[in-house]
Amino acid sequence: MNVWGGLSVDPKNGMVYFATGQPKNDFYRPGKEGSQLYGNCIVALNANTGQHAWHYQVIHRDLWDLDLPCAPILADFNYKGKPVPGVVQLTKTGNVFLFNRLTGELLSDVEERSVPPSTLLDEQAYPTQPYVRWPQPFSKQVVTRNDLTDRTPEAHADALARFEKADTGWYVPPTQKGVIYYGIHGGAEWSGGAYDPTTGNLYVNANELAWHITMIDINAKEKSAEAFAQHPGRRVYLEKGCVGCHGSERQGNGGIPALTSLSKKYKKPDVVQIVKNGRGAMPAFSQISEDEVQALAEFLLDMESQTAVKQSNQKPVYRAMNYTKFLDKENYPATKAPWGTLNAINLHTGELVWKKPLGEYPELTAKGIPVTGRENFGGCIVTKGGLVFIAATGDEKFRAFDKDTGELLWETTLPFGGYATPSTYVVHGKQYVVIAATGGGKLGTKTGDAYVAFALE
Repeated sequence: MNVWGGLSVDPKNGMVYFATGQPKNDFYRPGKEGSQLYGNCIVALNANTGQHAWHYQVIHRDLWDLDLPCAPILADFNYKGKPVPGVVQLTKTGNVFLFNRLTGELLSDVEERSVPPSTLLDEQAYPTQPYVRWPQPFSKQVVTRNDLTDRTPEAHADALARFEKADTGWYVPPTQKGVIYYGIHGGAEWSGGAYDPTTGNLYVNANELAWHITMIDINAKEKSAEAFAQHPGRRVYLEKGCVGCHGSERQGNGGIPALTSLSKKYKKPDVVQIVKNGRGAMPAFSQISEDEVQALAEFLLDMESQTAVKQSNQKPVYRAMNYTKFLDKENYPATKAPWGTLNAINLHTGELVWKKPLGEYPELTAKGIPVTGRENFGGCIVTKGGLVFIAATGDEKFRAFDKDTGELLWETTLPFGGYATPSTYVVHGKQYVVIAATGGGKLGTKTGDAYVAFALE
C-alpha cells in the first residue's frame, strides 16, 4: 500500500501519523478474503522506535479506488465539552473521521452496516463498511435518480438512460453492468484541509462528480479474437491494469498521457525499461514476466507481435474499461451541481457550517445558470485575518472567501491553473499569499511554470 498524502508529526508526543491507499488491483482482487489490512487505514507510530501505536481502517477491502488521499490533520478540538488532542482523517467519500491522537479512540459516531456482495466470480467483497453518522458528511455519497443533471432535457434523458442500466447504491461493488458512484477524485483529495483553532472550523474543498466503472471479463470468448488474438501485448495491456490509467484505446486520461504515438519517441528497449523500472508517477511493474513486458512493448510501439505470451487460464479475469467520469454528451457532469465545493465543518459540533460552489464554467454562467462549481485539485489555507484562500479549479482562478460565512470576497485569474496549496508569509511587516501556478495535471489545462504572489492590504 502506498501513502499518497505524506506524514504528520506530533513532536511533543513523539508520534507519526499517515494514511494508506487501497490494495491493488483497484476494482477486482479474486480469492483473497478478509478486510485486507493495512489498506485504507490511518496508522499511528511511535516516532522514536517505529512501534505501532494504533490504526483504524476506514474502508474494508476497498474495491472502488477510494484510497485515503491526504495526510492526517493534527487538530485540538472539544469533544463532549472537553478539549481533546485530536487527529482528523478526511476521505474521498466525504466523511470526517475524528480520533484522540494519543489513544486512538474513535470519536466519530460510526457503525458497521451491511453492503452488497460482489457479482464477479471469486471476488470476496467485505460484508460490512463503516457508516459515519457524525460528523456530517461534506460531499454527496450515493448517486440517486434525483441527483441526475437537469442542465438540459437532453442531458437529463441521457443520464437517466445510463443510470437505469447501471448498478447504484452505498458501496455496491463494481459489476459488468457498470456501477455509478461518487468519489474516485473525492470528496477530499491529496490537499486535505485547513484548520482554524480559534473557531474549531475545518475548511476543505471537495469534488462531487460521479464515476461510471464497468468491468469486463478479458478472458471471455467473445473478446478473445478482438482483444488478444490480434496482439498478445494487448492482453497484457488489459490484464495488468494499464487500461485503468491510459484508457482502453491508449488515449490517456486528463493528466495521464496517451500512449498512441510512442514509436515517434522510443525504441523497444526504452519502453521495456520504463515498464520494468517506472518513471515519474508511473510505478515499476516488476511483477510482469519478461515475455509479457516484451509483448507489451511491441503492442505499445505498434509493432507486429514477435513474442508469444501464454494465456494462463480461461477463468474470468475482470478489469475496468477506463476510469470513466459520469459526464453528459457535452462533457459536463451528468449529475446536478454543485460539482465542486468549499466547505466549513465545525469539529466541536460536527456540523457543516457552510458549503459554497467552488469554480465555474463561464459559458454556463453567461446563460444564467447559477455558479456550478467544478472539479478541483489543490488545497486551501485560512488566515488569522479571517480569509480562506484557494485556487484549485480548472477555470484558473484564485479566490478568497470569508471564513465565517463563505462569502466570496475576491478573485483573480492566474496565468495557469493553481493546483497546489497556497502559502502565506510576512516580509517587513507586510503579509503576502503565494500560489504555485503550473496548470496541467488531472484537469488537463494549459501548462506553465509560475509562482504568483499577492500582498494583503
